[in-house]
Amino acid sequence: TLFPYTTLFRSAKTVESVAAEIGGAMLAFTVDGAGMEIKVLDDLRDKLPETSKARVVKNTLMKRAGEASGWDAALVERVDADLLTRSNLWIFAPESDLKASLTAYEGWVKDNGLKETQGIKGGLFEGEVLDAKKVAAIKDLPTLPELMTRLAVGINMAGAQGIAKSINLAKGGPRRSEERRVGKECRSRW
Repeated sequence: TLFPYTTLFRSAKTVESVAAEIGGAMLAFTVDGAGMEIKVLDDLRDKLPETSKARVVKNTLMKRAGEASGWDAALVERVDADLLTRSNLWIFAPESDLKASLTAYEGWVKDNGLKETQGIKGGLFEGEVLDAKKVAAIKDLPTLPELMTRLAVGINMAGAQGIAKSINLAKGGPRRSEERRVGKECRSRW
């Protein structure tokens, strides 16, 4: 009668594995996993970036995995109340693949005609429980490389504008003539 021990061992391994997924993900979101065919689920896994994972996790095991990964009691309670209903397919995305994971998920929904049945229920982003709209909005956030590019362009533009202003002043632009006038007035008073 090793069956109960085998089940407990598998459950513990699943909790450990899901806790690792939670720890490595910046975003974890869930969709209804009830009645999903294996080939459709495998299609999603194929579409997701290599660093993202999709798996069906029992609600009790997800709750235990959250506790094991460091969720505080309030977060566990909120996740339990808002997200752990029915059967859940969880998608875990690291910071580097947030946009790509959400885009792949949306493509998968469209390709398989699952719009009504597989909508996002909600998710977790950096320790906050999000509703479906907020999870979908994450896709519109700029990535770190995009932010760095924007910053570099801004610095270059500011630098170019600074050089142009310096050249303009050196040529005797309006500001320069004002400085000369003020300078002469100051000297004449002394």
